[in-house]
Amino acid sequence: MVCLTGLSLTVFSAQTETLDRILAVVAGHVIMQSDVRAFVDLELAELGTDDDSDDVILTYLIERRLVLDEVDRYVVANPPGATVDRLMAQVVARFTSEEAFQRALERVGFTTDDLRQVLQDDARREAYLDNRFGAVRVPTDVELRAYYDEHREKFVDAWRIETFAEVRSSVLEKFTAELRDSTVAEWVSSLVRRGQVIRSVSVR
Repeated sequence: MVCLTGLSLTVFSAQTETLDRILAVVAGHVIMQSDVRAFVDLELAELGTDDDSDDVILTYLIERRLVLDEVDRYVVANPPGATVDRLMAQVVARFTSEEAFQRALERVGFTTDDLRQVLQDDARREAYLDNRFGAVRVPTDVELRAYYDEHREKFVDAWRIETFAEVRSSVLEKFTAELRDSTVAEWVSSLVRRGQVIRSVSVR
């Protein structure tokens, strides 16, 4: 079995040796507690929510691994190096300095190459999802109007709610984005139902 990040099953700190543990096995790929901590500390999970609890991150990693298996099955090409450089710069920018970033890598047991591999896989995953789910159906005006009526608070300018006619293009953008996200979520749920996933009872 291989670890999600390709790291050793044992993570060393400067003072003590902390034993890692397996949290899930996804179609033969092992997800370790250190993987969860790495994604939390480096803010690598794209959750669309502020909930970054270990259990939520583990669910994210399980789903991520299943999607990456699909990506590998369809042989999605690696992104250009410049793309990975840009993603790496975004991660580094989350820290107060380069030194703080390097300390975070050491703390979670990552090398720079480990992180670049994670970011490269994420870029391949996004390319696959964009190709597969990029063209969602065109919503009707009735659907757009209903979305606008339900989410008027999203369309406020200078302390007034803009009319539907004024923000129709923005309504269309938000509606199609949510429709795509919902479609992807349903597909990922189907992967989880069909996948070979063994998960520990609790992350704690």
